[in-house]
Amino acid sequence: MVFAVDVFNHIEKYTIPQYGDKGDDQLTTWTAEDCKKQVEKYLNRHWKNSRPGQDELDILKAAHYLQVMMLKMGEK
Repeated sequence: MVFAVDVFNHIEKYTIPQYGDKGDDQLTTWTAEDCKKQVEKYLNRHWKNSRPGQDELDILKAAHYLQVMMLKMGEK
């Protein structure tokens, strides 16, 4: 549950203010495959960042994209 709350807070406090919410964000037009590519990007980048805290942020981003990917797969 701690991780779920961390992901929720990431979405609420970082993603939505920066990119908008459903219907008004770039993810609205993405496919499940687009989300998968983003998950791979952030996992591949993990532990290669020089900025403090970026590794944790990449994990939260990957988790968010996995969640959206699952939703997109259910839309078929």
